[in-house]
Amino acid sequence: MLHRVSHANNVDETIEVDPAHPFDRPYRITTSGVTSGGWDTGVYHYDGSGNVKQIGNQLYRYDRMSRLLDGDVEVDGEIKTQSLMYDAFGNILSLTTDGGTLSTAVDPATNRLTESLLQYRCPRSHHEQM
Repeated sequence: MLHRVSHANNVDETIEVDPAHPFDRPYRITTSGVTSGGWDTGVYHYDGSGNVKQIGNQLYRYDRMSRLLDGDVEVDGEIKTQSLMYDAFGNILSLTTDGGTLSTAVDPATNRLTESLLQYRCPRSHHEQM
């Protein structure tokens, strides 16, 4: 696993690996050289299946199939509760954040998404992807 990335703008990203585990999995990710202050994920904790159950003060829960059920996640500096619902095939049907729900539509004949209303916003780069 790559442990350090040095960017052209003199920002460094460091990925510490879990010292108590034989696999190269993240233990903590930090940045330095950022003019507005560094960034730190906090320590990663894993469950017995290898799922991330905690990153810093953010908590995650999974079902027996290791699908993410819900989590308390930091969004724009605020802790928000998010939960996901799945269909019988494991497709995400909805993502609810503090009571507001975004949904996807799946064609039952093909098991393919027909539309997606889910958006992902990377907290570090502030880009939205559809």
